[in-house]
Amino acid sequence: MLLAAGVIGGAMVFVPIVGIFMLGWSWHQSNESIAPPARSADGKFVLQAEIAHSFTDTARNEHVTFKVRDAGGLLLDEHLTDAIPDARWSIAWDAQDRVWVSSEATGGHAWQREADGKWHELTDQQVGALQSPMSE
Repeated sequence: MLLAAGVIGGAMVFVPIVGIFMLGWSWHQSNESIAPPARSADGKFVLQAEIAHSFTDTARNEHVTFKVRDAGGLLLDEHLTDAIPDARWSIAWDAQDRVWVSSEATGGHAWQREADGKWHELTDQQVGALQSPMSE
């Protein structure tokens, strides 16, 4: 019999696993930090890039993700990008607090903070009209 172990309320708990399908149930996604956090130009926000490992979605198995936090560490937003870790890629802030991800596999993408406090991905046309901080 297989047992799953966990801690609940400080006590070790063992639960029998009824079916093999449950083995992956709690391992939906894990993230691995890949770069030191970067502060925005005005210091209000912190950008953290990670590699997302999805064990349930093989089409998007490993991709670069980013999280934006305020200066106190509160998570404000996060996005899964099309950049893959096996290709050359970079991530940066620009002076207007836009997040830029450039990948040799998928090109350049940018996210801009909107009135709702979230970062929304810009269209290709909008990105084309801007200067990427990676090209400076």
